[in-house]
Amino acid sequence: MRLGLALLGPSPEAAAEDGDRTAAGRAITYRPEVVRALYARVTEAIGKAPDPVRLAAWTGAPGHAGDIPPLPLTGTV
Repeated sequence: MRLGLALLGPSPEAAAEDGDRTAAGRAITYRPEVVRALYARVTEAIGKAPDPVRLAAWTGAPGHAGDIPPLPLTGTV
């Protein structure tokens, strides 16, 4: 959960990474069980652990996100 929240925060890196960071943060924050299960299956299948942030970014990408809710807008109720 902390990794997800950290990824949702502003990035000192290039703006191009922000989309991946946001997708990863959303996936880890809203569907940690999916990311955890996928991580375990990929590790078992290929024999080594994948990069957790890249895996979460792929999982949370708009085409793969499924029912992950959009990020709330700051200052709205």
